Amino acid sequence: MIEPIRYAAFDLDGTLLDANGDALPGLAAGLTRLRDLGLVSILITGRSLASLRAASLDEELLALLEPQVLISDGDAVFDRRCGLFRQTRALPEGLGSHLLEKGFEDVVVEAGGDYYASSRRAALVLAMAYRLPRAVVSIGLPSQMGIPLGRAVVLAEQSRVRAALDGFRCVTRRLTAFGATLIHPEGTGKSGALAAHLLAEFGEQGLERTIAFGDGPNDAGLLAECRIGIAMREGAAAAVAAADLHLTESLGEFLRDLAPQRLIAAVPADRTETTDSCVRQLS
Repeated sequence: MIEPIRYAAFDLDGTLLDANGDALPGLAAGLTRLRDLGLVSILITGRSLASLRAASLDEELLALLEPQVLISDGDAVFDRRCGLFRQTRALPEGLGSHLLEKGFEDVVVEAGGDYYASSRRAALVLAMAYRLPRAVVSIGLPSQMGIPLGRAVVLAEQSRVRAALDGFRCVTRRLTAFGATLIHPEGTGKSGALAAHLLAEFGEQGLERTIAFGDGPNDAGLLAECRIGIAMREGAAAAVAAADLHLTESLGEFLRDLAPQRLIAAVPADRTETTDSCVRQLS
């Protein structure tokens, strides 16, 4: 028996929010419709906890989303009901101290959901790059380096940082801002994080009953792994390529006019029959 779609996973920036950080028109009505159809809507974003808190998210919109938010591409979970932060995937122990020992003067680490910088320059660069208030970045790395680190940003070229991290199981990525390098845990990815969350919180096995919405390269894996992946109208090439459907209208309009037949027509032929069975209730 094919179970119906039960979950809807949403990216935040570029999906629920526009470039100015404002909610897209019609979202509240669209999310309300999904709720009335019996779907649980889950937010999974690349934003850190500090960045999420800095966003001006409409309370009406938040009330329509599951209270637990998957942040940092799923490397952590933040429960809006009680303010609890939980790091689910962390950088190797000792990485922060190792970077300082290797002579990197400008380092920012994320620990317990907060940012700590080794220098004022590093704090300023991070705040500018992520459009955060400068005050959210503390000067001085945590004295208790045993606290799990979520991510680190180093103001140095990626090749130099990668060479210094030989032996550490982590991934580096070049940031366009100021030639900085982002370090994140090995295995970071929205699809795996969402699958683990659904299993832990709902007893759900896999992503077969999930429809996903996203726009960025970091959403591509999620769009490909879920039962149905939907890329936003102005989505990145990687997201569009991974998705079953590329919207030509706004997300609010799509949710308002949601029609099962459009979803069925979007998936490959070998998935048409099973998709038909699981989206019938979306009408």
